[in-house]
Amino acid sequence: MPCGFAINLTLGVVYAWSVFLKPLMGEFGWTAAETSLAFTILLLTFAFVMIPAGRLNDKIGPRKVASAGGLLLGLGFFLTSFTSSLPWLYLTYGFIAGAGVALAYVTPIATCVKWFPDKKGLITGIIICGFGLSSAFLAPLATYLISTIGWKTAFQLLGITFLVVAVGGAQGLRVPPPGWCPEGWKATGQAKAAPVQEYNWQQMLRTKKFWMIWVMYTFGTTSGLGVIGHVAKFAQETGMDALTASLAVSVLAIFNGLGRISWGGISDRIGWPKAMTIMFIIQAAVMFFLIGATGVALFIAVAVVGFCFGGNLSMFPSATADLFGTKYYGINYGFVFTAYGIGGVLGPYLSGYLFDLTKSYLWAFQIAGILCAVAVVISLVLRRSK
Repeated sequence: MPCGFAINLTLGVVYAWSVFLKPLMGEFGWTAAETSLAFTILLLTFAFVMIPAGRLNDKIGPRKVASAGGLLLGLGFFLTSFTSSLPWLYLTYGFIAGAGVALAYVTPIATCVKWFPDKKGLITGIIICGFGLSSAFLAPLATYLISTIGWKTAFQLLGITFLVVAVGGAQGLRVPPPGWCPEGWKATGQAKAAPVQEYNWQQMLRTKKFWMIWVMYTFGTTSGLGVIGHVAKFAQETGMDALTASLAVSVLAIFNGLGRISWGGISDRIGWPKAMTIMFIIQAAVMFFLIGATGVALFIAVAVVGFCFGGNLSMFPSATADLFGTKYYGINYGFVFTAYGIGGVLGPYLSGYLFDLTKSYLWAFQIAGILCAVAVVISLVLRRSK
């Protein structure tokens, strides 16, 4: 578990992308849209490479796959330092680093849910907490490096560091022996929660339950990433100065990490179907409240958004294991995780498009609230069918 947490600390650098925007735009004269496309490509690559990454994890084991991920992540960052054109930036940061994130992200989750079948939510939350929290300190670190040694050397230094940490952490990953379970787990009756059937990905895609959790995941990440991508700008629109607005990013990152652990533990106690219903109710309410929030109320609302967004990332891995088993978990969760890729494109783009159209985030946040309300309904239907 510590190895998985360490790996995710390096992967969470993707949420600190915004600190590289200004240096790259200033160096080459690119627009914000042109430069930001690298981040969009990374998110899409991350989401859709999860499918072959999961399949590789199931076939050759987590150590080799995570090592390859760490290597690609480090290489992608190092090569990005030689950027002189947009295609090179898209290739190195978007595709190479994005593929590395996917390979290294899926392996600790797929491994640890097998070691802790009785605490899938909590363990998943602890592991990916590193992903959510890392931007809280990696963003200031990257900013410091850029200001002192320049963006090119910063990319090189970060790339080498990520390669060492991720590849080193990968060496501690191994799957439990066949039939392994925690001592006394079956005696508690929790084993009855195991799925009747181990679904492969073809069987899983033919079930209604897959599409229900996929739609909920899409709606939850669309709402959360829409705020994450615009929170600093939104805070400034309410009258905050740039420095104070930047604190909203850190607040969101911290509660994003805490939410992954907390909702994971809650889902283990009351079950992820009930926990999802509660989480989406809160997420819907805060999206409607956010548009009118200012000052301290804005920071509280942003914290709740981050807290609930983190819950999405910890509960849907548990739901995948619970509904479809752990034998083919790697590739199965890869398909489920494509919802994050859709949300990663739709959320930030929709928020930006509606702001450009209306000069306000009102419609963007209201639509996000409606999507979360629809997710509440789907979760209730899923609870009844389960």
